[in-house]
Amino acid sequence: MPLAADVDLPEIAEHSHGFVGADLEALGQEVGMIALRRFLSSVPSIPTALQPRSWARCKSRATIFLPA
Repeated sequence: MPLAADVDLPEIAEHSHGFVGADLEALGQEVGMIALRRFLSSVPSIPTALQPRSWARCKSRATIFLPA
């Protein structure tokens, strides 16, 4: 899943001190699942969600990685 332009990987690295590779992988997978759930709840129907141009909106955003 692509990252949105607002994702700042160095900032995420600052907040993930002590994480090992598996922790970062799990974080990325969880953020991807959250983004996917948000995307699917925003489309009116599954056939619409299956259109390629719809998937362009499905991105992992900074607010998912680092909530306020």
